[in-house]
Amino acid sequence: MLQLLKPSELRLLLCLLYALCNVVTRLLKKDDSDSIFQELRQLLGLGILLGLEFLISSDIIYTMEVELTF
Repeated sequence: MLQLLKPSELRLLLCLLYALCNVVTRLLKKDDSDSIFQELRQLLGLGILLGLEFLISSDIIYTMEVELTF
C-alpha cells in the first residue's frame, strides 16, 4: 500500500530532485565539474538541514502539546 510522505520527507525529496535537475542542466551547459559538485553538495546539505529542522520543530511542538500523564 502506498504511504504518504511526511512534510519533512517531502521537503528532503524536493531538495534532492532540485539538486539533481540543477546538476543535469549544468552538465549539459558544460560548466566546470568542480563547481557543479560543490553546488550539489551544498544543495543536498541544505535539504538535509531543512528536513532535520522541521523534524525537530515538529517533535518539540508535539512534546509541548501532549497532555502530561503524571
